[in-house]
Amino acid sequence: MAGLKAIVVWFPKERVALVNGYMIMLGSLGTATATAPAEWLLDWIGWRGLFEVLTFATVATAGLIYFIVPEPAVSSASARQGLTLRAIYSDLRFWRIAPLSATRLSLASGASAQSPLTMRPSSPI
Repeated sequence: MAGLKAIVVWFPKERVALVNGYMIMLGSLGTATATAPAEWLLDWIGWRGLFEVLTFATVATAGLIYFIVPEPAVSSASARQGLTLRAIYSDLRFWRIAPLSATRLSLASGASAQSPLTMRPSSPI
């Protein structure tokens, strides 16, 4: 959700749909391609070490975002004050897109979770 919010704040209206598509595409690509490096790290440093590496990467990324990304000049909250959840859920465009999005995300999650690289016998802790 933070990525979607950042796109709305930082990109012009004409580019929001395109950049949203890029974000989803790159996220799905990351999910599909992260299994091999994760398996290599798992074999090399174990699952605890892998979680430590992922924790460090997450904290470093959050720090970079906090210190590098400037605050937006105009708050989008004031521009969209009239938009409510009721307005979103009563919009027919939402109901045309929501089922497709939910199906697509669940299929992508299931496919990446059951890739051949993640299907291996469990090892003792």
